[in-house]
Amino acid sequence: MIYILSLNPSIDYHMLVEDFSFGKTNRSLEESMYVGGKGINVASVLSELGSGSTLLGFVGGFTGKQINEHIAKITNIDNMMIETDVASRTNVKLKGKFETEINAKGELIKPLYIDKIEAQLNNLNKGDVLVITGSLANGMDLDWYTQVSKKMYEKGVYTVVDIASKELLDICQYRPLLVKPNINELESFFDVEIKDREDVLIYAHKLIDKGAHSVLVSRGGEGSILVTSDRDYETKIPQGTVINTVGSGDSMVAGFIYSYTLNRDIKKAYKMAAAAGSATAYSKHLGSKKLIYELYDKIVIGE
Repeated sequence: MIYILSLNPSIDYHMLVEDFSFGKTNRSLEESMYVGGKGINVASVLSELGSGSTLLGFVGGFTGKQINEHIAKITNIDNMMIETDVASRTNVKLKGKFETEINAKGELIKPLYIDKIEAQLNNLNKGDVLVITGSLANGMDLDWYTQVSKKMYEKGVYTVVDIASKELLDICQYRPLLVKPNINELESFFDVEIKDREDVLIYAHKLIDKGAHSVLVSRGGEGSILVTSDRDYETKIPQGTVINTVGSGDSMVAGFIYSYTLNRDIKKAYKMAAAAGSATAYSKHLGSKKLIYELYDKIVIGE
């Protein structure tokens, strides 16, 4: 079974601002609201592809109610998120000449709720997959993801990790099936500036050396690179018009998991990851199954 941590979900408020100016009144040309959070995005794309998953995390307040109502409309998602006494956060996404995100920290989560989610994780079994993605809820220990990764490793649970903090370096010792940084995250993990493809390979392999089974580095318009202990793969994005990059990385994670759990073929999993990420980039929100498979046929994996 596939389990997905969504510890800090949100309502994402998207605003189209043609020419944003600091210190002035800006008027939006268009607004839309989506349920956000990296874990929910992963579960949604898995559902679109036809795979079930279980969501574990925290929701609360009127925003939490909206999140639960949204999830209830999606097939193949078992919502086991814990109701708390604080409201789930609201993020603001500004789109115009540039994309700017303002992500809220979220309110403090009480220890009793953390205990409940840890009890849920104790029920995972050997061979299950746990997706560790997104930010920790406010009030959780900074090394909580590392502690969970250790427990999952000892239980024989596969982990897929997509987090922005340097905690990832410690997590790698517990042999995650996949870690998925983007270029900025890879730079921050090692306090370096990545200038070219060769730099990507150098630092992706450092994560392999630390224990990761595979490393998928998204490179925006330049495509992506997948590194394993014995082989490097690369692909460019298929032709299309970029509409929205929010959730593209989450879609890559979903595409990889969906394919890998079906056939255990890492090259096919990478191809599906690239297709799903591109489909979302070319869509208003998350990519559809139809578009994902259209792009899948256009993806060429180089070695």
